[in-house]
Amino acid sequence: MKELKAAGKVRFLGMSNLEMELADKLLAAGVLDIVQYPYSMVDRRKEGLLKHYSAAGCGTMGYASLGGGMLTGAFRELPKFDPTDMRNAFYGPIFKEPGFTQIQALLKVMDEISAAHGTVPLAQIAINWCLSHDYMNCSLTGIRNVTEADENCAAADWILEADEMSALDAAISKLTIY
Repeated sequence: MKELKAAGKVRFLGMSNLEMELADKLLAAGVLDIVQYPYSMVDRRKEGLLKHYSAAGCGTMGYASLGGGMLTGAFRELPKFDPTDMRNAFYGPIFKEPGFTQIQALLKVMDEISAAHGTVPLAQIAINWCLSHDYMNCSLTGIRNVTEADENCAAADWILEADEMSALDAAISKLTIY
């Protein structure tokens, strides 16, 4: 990969979900430009790694930024997913108690911020929160249609105020799902 990059056939080399030991080896070998880990208001388990690689000069991408749709406000009642639905495994604690009820309190804070900004979609708040951290370069989200893509991109058109970030962080600090 390093040779391909040197030859100009590859611009950037990245990885997703590698443990720190292996990712650090890639970084030391000069074959790591960008990292990708899950990152959202409801899943900050890899925040330390994102900070570490950002400080080392790598680009950072957070995926699952909308928490499987939870941070869009789409789920106000505990859903019953088909047993094969990936949200049962990948987002397990988010769609089970007590995590579900805890996140509902966060959604109320997001609802207030949405109203203060002319009823922006909650997804924009979740994306905006991720991108408000200096160690985050990109927030990856799933979309189902052009409208959702446009709405998600519009998150970059405005910035959360300091008091809004404080309110969100206070609500996030009460989550005990991970």
